Amino acid sequence: VGQAAWHKLGKVISAAVTSREAMHLALLDWIVEQEDIFLADGTKINGRKANVRSDTHGVLGVVGDGYKVFQNAEAFDFMDAIVGEKLAMFETAGAIKDGKTIWMLARIPKELRAAGDDVVNPYVLLTNSHDGTSALRMLPTSVRVVCNNTLNLALNRGQKMGFTMRHSEKLADRVADAKQKLGIIVDRVDQFGEEMQALASVDLTEQQAKEYFQDLYPIKTDKVLSISEQAEVLIQDALMDAVLAQTARSMAKDSVNEARERQADRNQKIVEQLIANFHNERNTLPGIEGTAWAAFNAVSEYTDHQTTVRGKTDKDRADNRMNSVFFGAANDQKQVAYEKVLELVKV
Repeated sequence: VGQAAWHKLGKVISAAVTSREAMHLALLDWIVEQEDIFLADGTKINGRKANVRSDTHGVLGVVGDGYKVFQNAEAFDFMDAIVGEKLAMFETAGAIKDGKTIWMLARIPKELRAAGDDVVNPYVLLTNSHDGTSALRMLPTSVRVVCNNTLNLALNRGQKMGFTMRHSEKLADRVADAKQKLGIIVDRVDQFGEEMQALASVDLTEQQAKEYFQDLYPIKTDKVLSISEQAEVLIQDALMDAVLAQTARSMAKDSVNEARERQADRNQKIVEQLIANFHNERNTLPGIEGTAWAAFNAVSEYTDHQTTVRGKTDKDRADNRMNSVFFGAANDQKQVAYEKVLELVKV
């Protein structure tokens, strides 16, 4: 609290009383306008619109005629209806990709504790896209205070997380549904607190931790990649004679074997980093050292903070990292890691 979130991508909005104030503090008080699209010769492209940011005139995305814009003010008003009963508090908000995605973190007034001083704060993450790539979503999210690792919480295993609303629906019609979902989210947060404590109560040997990491990032080449089915399909579709088909299969196999070896080498380095994380000061706090909870956080620390993120500028790289952490590859890896650690200790 009081610190801009995610490499200064967010603005502190905790002083806001209303969503309108929050939107202003977060510099999100601009609108999205839909404009027609034309070819170079002046021909109008039917069925498609450009979503354009009003203040910069930047094109945020191209969408179909049925796409309904959820303005930032509407999305924040939507959260107003959700947090108006003091079940959550505005904390930070911002945009990534020049406004293609906007987000808000609202703090759920609970404090989760794995053990000792290892505190995790629960949030509701509201996110909305203006480029047509995703719906408006409200996700239960946790942030581990000692290192800012995040984890989006699935409401039920194998099911989607949180509340989702497509850009073809009416926002006002779903407020009651969202309030109901917020109650489910709070219940999930309580369940997560119990899971954390259970994980922190299970000690892992060094070998068990290593095997957990290697299960996530295999270092044996026969487990890294399967031979590409696409290569086989291409071979069959090409109707090549036996000699050419055998040559193609041999080349595909060599290519896959080389890819396996490269990935196994990369995974070996990742596993070494995870072992180092398992023993660092953030994961050896009193009460969690050597536990399954520490092993999971070794993975989330790697995915959130230590992976290489591409981008031309520092802002691009920060945008890409945040997108990965909340919605992309880093989030996906953490979901798998969390499921596997729960299975490991039979939680």
